[in-house]
Amino acid sequence: MTPDDHTMTAARAPIAPGTLVALIGPAGAGKTQFTHGVPSHEVISLDELRALVNGGDPGDQSATAEAVQLQNLLLDARLLRNRTVYCDSTNVEATVRAGLVERARRHGRPLLAIVLTTPLDVCLRRNSERPANRRVPEDVLRWQHQLAVDALPGLEDEGFDEIRLYPAVNRSGR
Repeated sequence: MTPDDHTMTAARAPIAPGTLVALIGPAGAGKTQFTHGVPSHEVISLDELRALVNGGDPGDQSATAEAVQLQNLLLDARLLRNRTVYCDSTNVEATVRAGLVERARRHGRPLLAIVLTTPLDVCLRRNSERPANRRVPEDVLRWQHQLAVDALPGLEDEGFDEIRLYPAVNRSGR
């Protein structure tokens, strides 16, 4: 087993029931792909909530504020009921992560960060392959990637109970 195989296994290792799992990574890192092995009722996707708000377009950033309100309502409802929940959004900004930490603490729930360490060039390529309405501007994606890289050393100090790294690139680089 290579170190990357070990890291990927650890990222997929069992988690305690009722855990808030914060996926952290820029657009194109593979956050949504990571959730494909997770029961759909455990995943709250900001993209899907945007589509719900605006009538079908997950890339419409004008719906983000309302989608975040829905996301927070759903996170609270799941945590209140001691249900595991995966937060599928970039979570690269410290203020966003602080909100997740506060939410988990308020409900007395464990908090796991899964950081997708996908290289920038792979994120950029994946982003360029998306439909036009789903593409993130390159400068924004580069900013997101840098925030994720910069955040990694301090995540434990932010209040996460556990941090797992997931190099979300398969052998073909996808």
